[in-house]
Amino acid sequence: MNLHEVYMAAQLASARGSVTASEAAMNTSTLGYTAKNLMQLSDFNETKTGFKYPKMRTLKPGKYILSYKINTVGNNLQEWRWKNADGTVIRSVRTKNDVSEVSVEFELTEEAKSMDVYFNQGGNYSNFMLRDARISDPVFEPFRPTIEERLAALENAASVANVLEENI
Repeated sequence: MNLHEVYMAAQLASARGSVTASEAAMNTSTLGYTAKNLMQLSDFNETKTGFKYPKMRTLKPGKYILSYKINTVGNNLQEWRWKNADGTVIRSVRTKNDVSEVSVEFELTEEAKSMDVYFNQGGNYSNFMLRDARISDPVFEPFRPTIEERLAALENAASVANVLEENI
């Protein structure tokens, strides 16, 4: 079954009601690879202040939930900015570290290709997650590569192995 067929099967299952809306959202947003976290941002502490550039999947227009834990509660601002293919900011969300957990729902009206985030000094954060808002399970899950990313890595490793074998 190729990725398109997996996507279509998830859509069909959703239409038939054989899976919950949350399960269908997880399957369609990850093309059958059940990984709900769409952003990779490593945990870091207050010594790393400034802009960070998380790895992020391309986000289609729709609603998303950004969540993370704050291990050092304070009163510092964070600014999350999503950008289109031209690098223009299309959505900006500001959060504060005045609570132990942050969860913010927002909507994108156009496709986001990248993001950056500014962390002000004085925070210690963890469990960063960006998920499709239709996925109801808020439990943190680490970022995982997609099927396409995993296949590309395997193909690259096989290519390197072939070159090494040829040079023996």
